[in-house]
Amino acid sequence: MKKILFIYTIILVLSTCVSIKTKKNVAIDYYNLGNDYLEVKNYKKAIESFNKSLEYDQKSTNTILNLIITCQLNKDFISAEKNIIKHFKKGDNEYSKKLLMLLGNNYYLQGKYNQAIKTYNEYREAYPDNATCYFNLGLTQLKLSDEEEALDYFLEAYNKDNKFIAAIYNIADYYYKNKDYDNSFYYFSLLENLDKKNPDIYYRLGQLEYHIEEYEHSKKHFLEAIKLDSKNSEYYISLAKVYSKGYNNRIKTLENIENALKNGFKDLKYLQSNTEFKLLNQFDEYKEMLKEYGLK
Repeated sequence: MKKILFIYTIILVLSTCVSIKTKKNVAIDYYNLGNDYLEVKNYKKAIESFNKSLEYDQKSTNTILNLIITCQLNKDFISAEKNIIKHFKKGDNEYSKKLLMLLGNNYYLQGKYNQAIKTYNEYREAYPDNATCYFNLGLTQLKLSDEEEALDYFLEAYNKDNKFIAAIYNIADYYYKNKDYDNSFYYFSLLENLDKKNPDIYYRLGQLEYHIEEYEHSKKHFLEAIKLDSKNSEYYISLAKVYSKGYNNRIKTLENIENALKNGFKDLKYLQSNTEFKLLNQFDEYKEMLKEYGLK
């Protein structure tokens, strides 16, 4: 089950190419080349290009930011930190703001969580209305296994930005894991409109509705998840459970179990122990299906 547990960084800024080869334009050419390498994840070449660009234009903030981010992606955290410290100056401007966030991210990515928290708190004091900082603090607390503290930060991020998808997901996931299904359903329902192309949202809603025996709604959401991702075996198994328990439909139950098997489901113990599927053991067609897919 996937989770949304990623650190927010700065969006890379792309620039258009120019043809007249002034000193600044040469810098832009190398900057664009660096972005091209970055898109294909050739981080070493991207770093070389960004550094070359800075030889011609040392004050290009976009190039500096992209260089730092690329160093982080290349796991060269020492170079990233050196560049942040070299260029950071306290001040109420977007450039300083981004550098301070990148410093916190740099500590987070290295597993230096206490230093990350210290830096994010410094950021929060300077920019108290920034939702991303609260979200990053929440992620850091998760790494320190303090889920309740993490929840407080995710909720604060949501209060600052009520369309912050990653924050809402983590709030919903916290409540789900703690079996607070009402709150979990509320926050996952928000994501149904905000993150329409994410099959996991529909899957989680289907699970919640299954728990409260809302089988028609559960079926609808599992089918939507399958529509968006037809290769996920867990979606078919969950739908099979709905057809078994909610509709007593053996044909549809078997059909979805087979679809799960076709997509790599191999957990025979789960099928044998699950109450929704136990009655299937009396049918030869079910036994033959398991045998066909190497499950005996």
